[in-house]
Amino acid sequence: MWLQEALDRIDQENNTTLISKINILNNLVNATFQQGNIEHALVLAEEILSIDPGHVEAKKNKIHYESLINKHTLMAEEQEKVDFKTTDDTDSIGNSLKQSSIQYVSMNNKNFQVKNQRPGTNLELKSRQALEEICRQQHAQLSKKRQATLFCRYRHNNHPYLILIPVKEEKVLDEPAVFLFHDVVSDSDIEKIKALAVPRMSDVEWGGATFFPLFGGYVTPKKGSTLFWYNLHASGEADYRTLHAACPVLIGNKWIANKWIHEYGQEFRRRCSLDPMA
Repeated sequence: MWLQEALDRIDQENNTTLISKINILNNLVNATFQQGNIEHALVLAEEILSIDPGHVEAKKNKIHYESLINKHTLMAEEQEKVDFKTTDDTDSIGNSLKQSSIQYVSMNNKNFQVKNQRPGTNLELKSRQALEEICRQQHAQLSKKRQATLFCRYRHNNHPYLILIPVKEEKVLDEPAVFLFHDVVSDSDIEKIKALAVPRMSDVEWGGATFFPLFGGYVTPKKGSTLFWYNLHASGEADYRTLHAACPVLIGNKWIANKWIHEYGQEFRRRCSLDPMA
């Protein structure tokens, strides 16, 4: 899981930010317990207490997990003491109960790997798998043919102000058409937005990319830039190619601000088309 990946990276990089590590451990404790791996959750809770002996939630979790483990251990021992050998049927029941108790203990081993179920449609599963695969990489895996369609240019749209100071435009994806406009948000504007809300306002050390699963490729966040695409075709029909998701931020912080430009009032800027896919 991503929490475990974040924890591993903190340990590998000798990160001294103890508060962040405790936060990761605390969330990982809860997730591990929900998966049924109680002994490993206990180990993680004890690790929190080794860093912060006064951590209230970790203390409560430790007591709770130890109680559950002791309870099930006693139940397993009691079941082993019961004599089910009077008949073949009862002997069969005894073996079954004994086997189930052994299975429970083995499931709570801290090395037990939980296989999470992934409900959803085939499209959802494929999109999720594609997201996870590409989020583990550092660069979009576009073919040379697709890369050849990408470009950078200065753009002004004949606007008087932009003719003097054109915008740096980069086409980062061909399908769907996605553009990155560089250096369009100043540091002062960023600070104002941060002050107004907790909302792409910062660089990210690792992770946090915006990913388009249906056609592959992603864009890493860059401070002061704006990522733009059309959610609708010129006909007004939804463009499902723009289905997107965000990769987890593994190191650092990601601040973003969204700006939605509605189709109404834009009829003369982007003219309508009778072609539903235009």
